[in-house]
Amino acid sequence: MSGTALTWLNFFTVSGGGFFMAAMGKIIDLFPHTGTTYPPSAYHLTFAACAVATSFSVILYAFTKREK
Repeated sequence: MSGTALTWLNFFTVSGGGFFMAAMGKIIDLFPHTGTTYPPSAYHLTFAACAVATSFSVILYAFTKREK
């Protein structure tokens, strides 16, 4: 049972990282670029999106119930 739980934990950790890396690339790519550089606002928005997602997960975690 613990092996199954760890497998799912690893799956969601890796797939979440893969999803966020792709999403951050898409957000940055929405901004116009000069040569090979993007404006700092592209990276600021990407960081803000990650901060919002982290805050959302902390809020969800705060409402989980702990079994005794």
